[in-house]
Amino acid sequence: MPEEFIKTIVVDTEDIRQFLGSNFPNWDTQKSVPTLKDLWDGLGDQSLSSESQIIFISDELYEENENLFASTIATLSPHALVIVASWHPSLIGVIEEKVNAFRIRKNLPYGKIYWIQPEVAVAQ
Repeated sequence: MPEEFIKTIVVDTEDIRQFLGSNFPNWDTQKSVPTLKDLWDGLGDQSLSSESQIIFISDELYEENENLFASTIATLSPHALVIVASWHPSLIGVIEEKVNAFRIRKNLPYGKIYWIQPEVAVAQ
């Protein structure tokens, strides 16, 4: 039986997209999207699949636009597994509070968010 490919959007550098594509061969990592604006533009013009099942995003983008970062996670996590690469674990609680506040304000359902600490995974 052929392996099913999982449509995945990587909001990070091209190197990270290639790394994930190489290490998760059943992930169909779409075009490179280094910013949140690129993510939303790609979803808007359909160059990224709205049927994506995984969104991989770095918390380093949080510092660029805190509100857009939190609203992106809150909006997409009910539809896809959002994996957040947490380079700054001290921000997890702050980000979760902003995501939850946005969900409540917009009456969005809770979604699937998985936090990873890349430097721990790489060290093992």
